Amino acid sequence: MKNISLILVVSLMITSTAHLLAKDFGNLIAYYSFDNIKGDTIINEVNDKKFAGKIKGVTEIGAGKFGKGISFAGKAEAKRIAIEEAYPYGDTDLSIPLWVKVPKGANNNTRVGVIMGNYNKPNNCNIEIHALGQVRWWWNNGERDHKAKRDLRDGKWHHLVFIRDKSNKKFMMYIDGKVEMEADGAVTDVKPLPQWIGGDQRGDNSHWFHGWMDDFSIWTEVLDAKEIREIMEKGILSVTGKEKLAVFWAKVKS
Repeated sequence: MKNISLILVVSLMITSTAHLLAKDFGNLIAYYSFDNIKGDTIINEVNDKKFAGKIKGVTEIGAGKFGKGISFAGKAEAKRIAIEEAYPYGDTDLSIPLWVKVPKGANNNTRVGVIMGNYNKPNNCNIEIHALGQVRWWWNNGERDHKAKRDLRDGKWHHLVFIRDKSNKKFMMYIDGKVEMEADGAVTDVKPLPQWIGGDQRGDNSHWFHGWMDDFSIWTEVLDAKEIREIMEKGILSVTGKEKLAVFWAKVKS
């Protein structure tokens, strides 16, 4: 009888967790905590069958903002993460939150690097930190080229959110929970293409990211200021559930 009860409890837990995942993750399509790495593969903790990243070159895993983070700093090897599937981002609302840490004293003549991008392919979408430490969003061969003013080259963790609000025809960038840049106007949708994290399609290593990243996620919706603040203070999954349900679900399936 005890065994039957235990089976029922486990069954209920699995059913409940699956329901919560389907309900609470909503339009969160990718989440990389960098805590869940198998060999050279970065696992997408929302769906471990889609949007996995392949590490190219020698990266460093160390202390992040929450748990582990990943560093692309220093050497000239092609230190990037390849996402071979295309995220469905080109014709939707879009939010991309993550944490970054850039070393102090980065060279003014060399950009900190691409956070995520597919330039110089057509239909490109790049998010990056530029030469003076400013956050930058580049869309569709420069149809939009927005830079914030704040210099992030201070050796501290900063929370960034890149937002395309298609419904309201806006581009926005948040730094540490506050709107740092906002621009109005419609833009051309782009065809989604495979992306790189920590670089883009160019072979020029001056565009590769020099610094640390953590808690990287992609949403096909516009996160509001309250959700962004909660993510910044408590972690990505604070707005999708109070525990890391994706990690738990992956363990249940294994």
